[in-house]
Amino acid sequence: MAIACVAVALIGRATSQFVPASPSTDPSLVINWNPITETWRNLKLAHENIVVFRSLLGISWMWFFGAVFLSLFPAFAKEVLHGNEQVASLLLVVFSIGIGIGSLLCEVLSKRHVEIGLVPLGAIGMSVFAIDLYFASRGLPPSASLGAADFIAKSAHWRVMADHRAALAFRGPLQRADVCA
Repeated sequence: MAIACVAVALIGRATSQFVPASPSTDPSLVINWNPITETWRNLKLAHENIVVFRSLLGISWMWFFGAVFLSLFPAFAKEVLHGNEQVASLLLVVFSIGIGIGSLLCEVLSKRHVEIGLVPLGAIGMSVFAIDLYFASRGLPPSASLGAADFIAKSAHWRVMADHRAALAFRGPLQRADVCA
């Protein structure tokens, strides 16, 4: 697997040499490499337009939300859902499906245009279903370590998976706004 990863990286690097050079649109542009001052300057600039600022908050919430979910899958699967590594992998699959569904739904709702009005809907939807995920997973009875098939077989876990997928489906509007920003 490591050899395949290195091979793909080398192929990507080699093919990037064929990308035509593009001149700078503003050669006099000076880049500030200090992340703190540059972040502060960008926040002040975004705050001048309230729609942009709110979208920035929604996009930040989306990335925070996704990072927390991804980093906690193994612990959540083991400690809360009483599952093994198969359940953690199942959560990753549900994560991917949720994001895909949300992105497709966003595409349909926005009619192939950037629709900033969907950003609050995405942030609120993610939060509501994450809260329901907490309540759905809180009442699960303790059990032995479950595999993916045993996990899916118990109807008590269906709500957990539905909340998990729905919370991530609401990332679609935020991801689309992030890509277009």
